[in-house]
Amino acid sequence: MLVLLACVVALACAAASLRRLSFALAPTPLDPKALSDALAQSQPSLNDVEKAIAIEPTAKWERELVRALKQPAEVRAGDVNEQLLELEQLASRWARVPRVCASVATSFGFLLGSLALRQALTDPEAGQHIEHLVGQALNVVSVGIAGTVICIAVHFRAGKAAKSRLAVVDGLVERLEKLVPEGES
Repeated sequence: MLVLLACVVALACAAASLRRLSFALAPTPLDPKALSDALAQSQPSLNDVEKAIAIEPTAKWERELVRALKQPAEVRAGDVNEQLLELEQLASRWARVPRVCASVATSFGFLLGSLALRQALTDPEAGQHIEHLVGQALNVVSVGIAGTVICIAVHFRAGKAAKSRLAVVDGLVERLEKLVPEGES
């Protein structure tokens, strides 16, 4: 029973950590690399890009970025930087969750392991099957540690993914800035 409970907690922690990874991998619905590559192959106008983005109803951030690029030169840089800060916030959603989940999984594993050992010590017939009870305690702790390892791995992967995604977006913004008409720079 304790092993099953430890598995449930470890899986819940892993699921929450994977949700964080999904936020880091795709903070916005459109892939900035694909959009940047499409812009490199053809030189559309900023209005063409805006029309193409309008097809995706959930691409709010991308629409706001194009809107910022269409602003007068005096306010354009500030609006674009505001959108980049917004993207950083989107990419860092739930950033602490994997670390917290790693702590929860480990603590819960040790707690349940100590409960299993306590149960073994209070059982008058524990001497007959002490190996089984100690093995159960170790299994529970192992499940908690396994959940921790998953959470830590996801944490590092999510951090790298978010940094990579933001670097790709910087390239996209540079390409989009080239589409701003000359007189509006």
